[in-house]
Amino acid sequence: MRNKIQKYLSGEREGFSLVELIIVIAIMAILIGIVALAVIPYLEKSRVGKDQQTVDTVYSAFKNEIASQQITADVSFDITDSGVTSKPAGFDVKKFAEALDCTDAAGLGALEKKLSSENAKGQNITCKFEYDTKTITVSVGSGDNEIKSSNK
Repeated sequence: MRNKIQKYLSGEREGFSLVELIIVIAIMAILIGIVALAVIPYLEKSRVGKDQQTVDTVYSAFKNEIASQQITADVSFDITDSGVTSKPAGFDVKKFAEALDCTDAAGLGALEKKLSSENAKGQNITCKFEYDTKTITVSVGSGDNEIKSSNK
């Protein structure tokens, strides 16, 4: 006990002072800030890549359904958060939904909710087939930030 009191009175204390702890915390905060600034752009790129994969999946299923249903007319519809906006004539949306492992046409809304990049979030997935040119297009968004999958 006497040794501890002597160490305390002589200034030879064990542990860290409050100032030393604050300096360490400040240095860690600066390092975390630098790392965060370097990582944030890659997070958005990964979200865009994930959305592109979702669009590619919808495109593949749409292409297969166009071929299997032997569609001979133009088909166009949007997938929204509540399902399909309109039921195109001659195209069985329910089979299309089943090809995407959705229970029904309304279940396709879950695909739209999966979109997570800044430019695609909350946007409709547009599916188009032009019979004359045999062009199949699936896209999200518009302009420079459009995520698209097409055979042309």
